[in-house]
Amino acid sequence: MTRLQRLLSPVQLDRLAARRAGLGAEGAGAAERDWRELGGLLRAELRDGAAPSSRSVQALARRAWAYIEDFTGGDQAIHDALDHLRRQEPPDDLAGWDAELLDFLDDALSVLRTAEARGRVSASDLSSALTVPVPALYLCQRWGRSL
Repeated sequence: MTRLQRLLSPVQLDRLAARRAGLGAEGAGAAERDWRELGGLLRAELRDGAAPSSRSVQALARRAWAYIEDFTGGDQAIHDALDHLRRQEPPDDLAGWDAELLDFLDDALSVLRTAEARGRVSASDLSSALTVPVPALYLCQRWGRSL
């Protein structure tokens, strides 16, 4: 049993499997490329010393949040399980993302949540629709195999 399987119900695992199957091999490859690209852009911001609150980092955080929300389907338990796994046993390399990069994204997402709470950003801004496959599906597939 994987770590993810221990944290999610059979119904939630079935939902993830259905999303993964819906992507297909081509979609999974595109998702990985998109997630790696996003990670590269975010890592460049981190390397250049950008603040998590900077406009450029916030744009990337919105994009990441949209991927995450699309992947979880709004299921808070799935989101919490992935967050727990990342915090308790961060990956060394997950499609180019490591603990340092995930922490930077967390900081940027905290800024977004704070802005939303203060009414400066709407919930729809945080989960704006994207036309690319969801990289988080690829990530879950990878985590599911290794957990």
